[in-house]
Amino acid sequence: MKGFREEKELLKALVTWAVVLFAILEAVFYRESIAVVARFVVGVLWLFVIPGTLTAMLIDKNNKLGITEKSIAGTAVAIIVTGITSYYLGLAGLNVRSHWIIIPLLIIGAYAIVKLFGRRR
Repeated sequence: MKGFREEKELLKALVTWAVVLFAILEAVFYRESIAVVARFVVGVLWLFVIPGTLTAMLIDKNNKLGITEKSIAGTAVAIIVTGITSYYLGLAGLNVRSHWIIIPLLIIGAYAIVKLFGRRR
């Protein structure tokens, strides 16, 4: 567990982001039930924040950015990558209903492969 310091920080940051996002959205959508807002927060985290932050962690090898900067920049990148990938997968004939599970899994899987096999020297 020595090499997973960044992932521990990421988990703490994701919980913080989830709580803050839930509080903001619950205040904005006060007429909606808690379950609807929680489902939206989990969806945003799954689709954009987690894959984006992992991508930013791979790009920032020198650790010049903090986890907050990585999350914000990575989320923006993940929104762009998800949109473009979804467009081309739709053109290739893949049903749009399955994009919500396939695209984040591809990004997280790529992170895991690079993390497990790319750092060995």
